[in-house]
Amino acid sequence: MKLSILTHPLGFNYGGILQAYALSHYLQKKGHTVTVLNRQPNKSLLIRMIKAILVSIGHPRYNNSKYRSLKEFVKKYIPYTKPLYSSRQMINYITTHNCEAVIVGSDQVWRADFAMRFSFNYFLDFVPNNMKRLSYAASFGLSEWGYTDEQTQKIKKLVRRFTAISIREDEGLYLCDKYLDVKANQVIDPTLLLCEDDYSCITSPRIIKDNYIFVYWLGDNLTKQKIIMKANITDKRVIDVSLRDNKKLISIENWLSYIKYADKIITDSFHGCVFSIIFQKQFLIGANSSGGNGRIRSLLAILGMNANNSIIDYNNITPKLENLRRESYSFLKQALQQ
Repeated sequence: MKLSILTHPLGFNYGGILQAYALSHYLQKKGHTVTVLNRQPNKSLLIRMIKAILVSIGHPRYNNSKYRSLKEFVKKYIPYTKPLYSSRQMINYITTHNCEAVIVGSDQVWRADFAMRFSFNYFLDFVPNNMKRLSYAASFGLSEWGYTDEQTQKIKKLVRRFTAISIREDEGLYLCDKYLDVKANQVIDPTLLLCEDDYSCITSPRIIKDNYIFVYWLGDNLTKQKIIMKANITDKRVIDVSLRDNKKLISIENWLSYIKYADKIITDSFHGCVFSIIFQKQFLIGANSSGGNGRIRSLLAILGMNANNSIIDYNNITPKLENLRRESYSFLKQALQQ
């Protein structure tokens, strides 16, 4: 089956890229032909030409060297389309490539302050009636409803056209029920559809020979330093990766390696927790100052994990995760066959 995935623009976040890699790779393993739609903000041809010139001459505003290694991963591993700047270009792409279904997800594709930058594309308003529409592990990002009444009415009409709807967090189930009159399914994040062996083949060899703590942090440095001090790890080497500083980011292959071989992980990131679980690592969770901590709470809840436990027992978690993988694949299989 020819499938297209609509998710966040790729290139600036480890988890965001890896969830797109995981879903596309998983569906390809199941025999589907998959592309990931490269939806970019609406820009006129003139603006795009000016930007291209500024990029070519190395203008500081468009110097994305910080993210170069992440973009290289996208180019190598993800079947990403050319940039698509409008609904019309999206329609042209999926029709000329004979797409049979469009999947929106995963990650915070239904977070209002993001989705509304693209009109209603993330509710698949551009998809013709002869193609299936479904969401996989879509997230609203926050526990509060962020859409206006007018937007909500439009979205209610659009989701009625979906073949099937699945949500990542339990809070999303509530929001779908209350505001959209939809009974959605809960599935796991696509990164969890793949197992450790799937990621090990793209993971760099061990980088640090000594024992170390890996810190992956999205929020503010003050909170990070407090949790590091609370963890009492002064005798261990700390490898710290933050998206907030201006240093070039390490490659995704190295990021996975730092998690796989760490003695412990400290993170406020949803996907930092996810990959700690995939590689069966002990980890500490910090609150993210930007909000949206419900996604981590929901992840722990479906796996029967307690954030306050000092030791994580993976003998109890692994069977639950395997069952959730089977249920999530069953959702995808049935939705695509309808």
